[in-house]
Amino acid sequence: IQRFVSDVRIQKDSSLDVTETIDVRAEHDRINRGIFRDFPTRYRGPTGSQIRVGFSFEGATLDGMPVPASTETISNGVRIRLGDPDQPVAIGDHRYVIRYSTTRQIGHFEDYDELYWNATGNGWDFPIDVAEARIHLPEAVPFGERASYTGSQGSTSSRAQVVEERPGEIFFRTTAPLEPNEGLTVAVAFPKGIVAEPDKSEYWLVDYGPLLVG
Repeated sequence: IQRFVSDVRIQKDSSLDVTETIDVRAEHDRINRGIFRDFPTRYRGPTGSQIRVGFSFEGATLDGMPVPASTETISNGVRIRLGDPDQPVAIGDHRYVIRYSTTRQIGHFEDYDELYWNATGNGWDFPIDVAEARIHLPEAVPFGERASYTGSQGSTSSRAQVVEERPGEIFFRTTAPLEPNEGLTVAVAFPKGIVAEPDKSEYWLVDYGPLLVG
């Protein structure tokens, strides 16, 4: 994977609209007819309880044109398969764009709200030369604390930095390639009142603890 960009637009209702742009080089080694992207919808929270999030696949393109796509349930979430099973992808450089929405991703705390976002996932069999996470708020307000993590699942090392920031927008980029099964995760805090909090009746679905460090 030559470049992986996760562009996240936080909505007023706390949902996320996500566009992933994935630039790959296909060599008919492991990328033959397409790629797949796994998205976890069930995982363990900081206190050990189960977190479940909403997910809706909105569509995908290959080199700017619609690409056949399907979804299937996997053990901890959803797998998106991109590509025509009867048509190999030509050897060379290609761009996949995936669009989806997801809910229950925002942590709501007493003094701030927070997005903790695994931008790339950690299940890729390929190295990623460059990964980026671009976070957009629905209002142009300053961000609070921020952090970035790179490596395998649970890693607290960081080979990434903020490369651009203005009120309501912050962009992270890795400073070194990611190895297979490594990913980029970012966390950003922002003021209360920018996005809606879920109804108290929904809290049983999510058990968050603060995830920023600093």
